[in-house]
Amino acid sequence: FWRQNQDAPPLSSGMQLIWRGANSPRGSDAARKAARRSDRGAMNRVSERPERANSYFLRFCTVLDAVTAAFGGASSLLSMACAAVQVEEPLLVHSLYIYVAGLSLVVSLAETEWKWFLKHMSFLESWVFRGAFIGLVGNVLWCMPSPEIGFLELLQTVISLYLLCAGALYAVLGLMCFRQLRLRQLRRAGELKRMRQEMEQLASQKHEIERLMADTATKLQKL
Repeated sequence: FWRQNQDAPPLSSGMQLIWRGANSPRGSDAARKAARRSDRGAMNRVSERPERANSYFLRFCTVLDAVTAAFGGASSLLSMACAAVQVEEPLLVHSLYIYVAGLSLVVSLAETEWKWFLKHMSFLESWVFRGAFIGLVGNVLWCMPSPEIGFLELLQTVISLYLLCAGALYAVLGLMCFRQLRLRQLRRAGELKRMRQEMEQLASQKHEIERLMADTATKLQKL
């Protein structure tokens, strides 16, 4: 039997540990634990390093989306508050308030990356056009007549300045193709997640097969 199997491929390290420890239950348990540790180490090496490399940029994009969406909502609320306070203003000014409130709401919805909304407002998928749109909202809010109330005037200044800066940042990042980089990293993160799940399933199946082989080897030794 030994001569017939001299040319056979060698067993893996985990299988060798199982066959060596087949005579004792402690040996087979130790072999299975060693195989599990090696599998966990392989999965960590595959999944953690790319995620650490991509997490900082994705976190920055997430924070930028959340803050810009919050300021867009604040701009919409501020415009409606100004319209409610300045009742004696002419109809044209109230129309401007409603116009700014609607545009600010569009900014908030665009920053949520809602697929249905972006499907109907496809030009906002481009960061260059999104930056120009956000800058337009900030500019209109800056030029909008403000009520003679201190905190409302301060809010109008802060929100409009942020929207102008965020619009310029989006336009620059869009020109540098950072949106394509973000989409690629999101796809890569999804692929790594699926790969890790598949590796965990394969590792569990491997451990089950090794356990069955160890039990079979133990029964053969008893015979």
